[in-house]
Amino acid sequence: MSDALPQLWAAARHVAQARVAVLEQALDDPSTARVAWEEANKLVGSLDSYGRTGGSSLARRASELLHDWPPNLEELRNVIADLRRLVDRP
Repeated sequence: MSDALPQLWAAARHVAQARVAVLEQALDDPSTARVAWEEANKLVGSLDSYGRTGGSSLARRASELLHDWPPNLEELRNVIADLRRLVDRP
């Protein structure tokens, strides 16, 4: 089982990166806001589960901002940038 753990962590990181990419897309294309909101909700539980402490609160804030469209774009950009740094960190 321990041999598979690094692969599982890598897969979880890849999924989180893809979800953050959907959030980034919503900044440029408001028609994707609903999908981005759903992805932000999925990120809430997944980030802390693979060791990205604090990620859930960032994802929750992104979800809140996307739910009340149009969001405060500056705050949303900052939250998404923080999420990107979090999921790209080795």
